Amino acid sequence: MKNIYKILSVFIVAGALLSSCENVETGFDKITDNFDPTGQAGLVFLNGNMLKEVENNSVGLVTIPIKLQVWGPLSSAAETVTITVNTAASTAIAGTHYTLPVTSVTIPANTGGATFNVVMNTANFDKGETVVLVMTLSNAKFMTNLYASTANLQLSKKPECPFDIKTFVGSYIADERGYGQYNVNFTADATNPNRIWQSNFWDYTSDLLAFDLDPVNGTVTVPEQTIVMGDGNGYQVVGSGTFDPCTGVMIVDFQGDVDGTHEVYTPGSVAKSSKGGK
Repeated sequence: MKNIYKILSVFIVAGALLSSCENVETGFDKITDNFDPTGQAGLVFLNGNMLKEVENNSVGLVTIPIKLQVWGPLSSAAETVTITVNTAASTAIAGTHYTLPVTSVTIPANTGGATFNVVMNTANFDKGETVVLVMTLSNAKFMTNLYASTANLQLSKKPECPFDIKTFVGSYIADERGYGQYNVNFTADATNPNRIWQSNFWDYTSDLLAFDLDPVNGTVTVPEQTIVMGDGNGYQVVGSGTFDPCTGVMIVDFQGDVDGTHEVYTPGSVAKSSKGGK
């Protein structure tokens, strides 16, 4: 029963640490104080079940640090841990999708973990392709028959999404650097198939602001235009940025009378505008 409890504890805590722990040693000695020093410690992947996704135009080598974590009493001697790829369970192909530079890693004495690298060869991925690399750990000193002692690392390249102006029409959240989030809306132009119009620009106007999207280069241009703001004055607005046809996200920097404004536009809406207008 005590051993089962220990195994469950390893799984629960390792899962909780996946996205929060940056240093495999920091603060971990304090956690291990709760364990029976004569008991057997476990060894798990700290971030082995992650998704590593690259842009769809990536063609280089990407290094992915994989962290190991000791859960329980630390070893007073250095320990060599073997890393094995489960080829039957993996869809990732060695030498094609990835390279594993090492098959073992040493955990120094009285240390809570170690790191090794997986190298992803993005040039050999099709756009939208995802493969899984399954790795297991083995070492006589540490328990490795634990759920988190197996890694299911997903390697992926983003899909190439065809441009569709409808992706950028509807309710959006404008997240303005230094100001906050507020609701806006984009509508399609009646005659220009690549133009949309934004309402509530700067959270301060009833005028609409034109955005031109370039389907080939993935860029946004806000042509120079003057709009009347909430104070009754006309403001010159011009800007440029990028858009993602897969997510609908637009990032735009503005100049003119609103120089320095940086907006990230994301589809959706905030329940209540965080600001009451400028």
